[in-house]
Order: sequence, then C-alpha cells, then structure tokens
Amino acid sequence: MRYNIGDILPNLSVIDSQNQTITLDQQMGEHGLMMIVLRGTWCPFCVGQIHTMRRRHSIYSKMGVNTLFVVPENHTSVWSFVISSLEPLPFVLHADEQRTLTDDLVCIPDKPKVTQPLGVYVLNHERQVVWRFVGMDEDFPTHNRLEQVLRESLALATYNH
Repeated sequence: MRYNIGDILPNLSVIDSQNQTITLDQQMGEHGLMMIVLRGTWCPFCVGQIHTMRRRHSIYSKMGVNTLFVVPENHTSVWSFVISSLEPLPFVLHADEQRTLTDDLVCIPDKPKVTQPLGVYVLNHERQVVWRFVGMDEDFPTHNRLEQVLRESLALATYNH
C-alpha cells in the first residue's frame, strides 16, 4: 500500500469498462471521489458490493461524491460483466489489467492474489486521501458507515435520504 491518509494522489489515468481513458479529476464529484478496490468480478463478495453500490449510488451522488471501482482484471472480463448486468452500472468500473493501481492501493507483498485485501479510499477535491480502509471481507465497512465517513471526512452537511 503506497497511499496513506494525507497523501495526494497524482491525477491517475484509468481505462473504464468501455475502453476509454479517464482521469481521477474527470471522475471527481463536487465534493470528492470514493475509490473501491475489489478482487474482481469473479469474487462473490465483490460482486455483492457492486450490486449494493448500484442501489445506493444515488445517495452518494446526492452527497456530491462520485464512485470509481477498480478491479485487477482485463478489459474483456470487465466489459463482459458490465454487459451481463441486468441494469446499467451508474459508476465507472476500471479494468486494472496490469495491477498498477490495485497494487498501489491495496496489495500486500507475498500474499496470494485471491486473498488480497479490499480497499476503499475517499479523496477530497484535491485528490488528497482523507479516509481509507484496507482489509478483508468481514471488516469491509457497511454502507451506513461509508455515508458517515463521507459526511465527516469531506465535511458534508448531514444528508437525509
């Protein structure tokens, strides 16, 4: 893990599921960006997080926070997942085939890829890490906790949904 709270991420470029290059600045919401790093679209827990986020996306969006998912898979696998989804994904699913972003955000050296941790990074508008979680499935923050984190770490007004 290369980035800690207080660090400012460079304006990284990522490839989305439609094979388009985008930058973190382009993905930034009015108040910030939540990057979620998953093991892949083959991981049942990770797929569950994608579907839960689809249902809760409007809450985060109304808070002015965009969401970017990062999965260490090739573009074809990610695109297959996206087009097989029953409903369109309202956020970017980034195919990190070379694992450059994944390794910088959550990788623990010498740990098998299948047991790598998951990660959530909350960035303010300057791309500064204001909160992060790196850990395993059972410790993954609930979405109520994520809402609380966004309000507190980005100094957002209380949002009632």
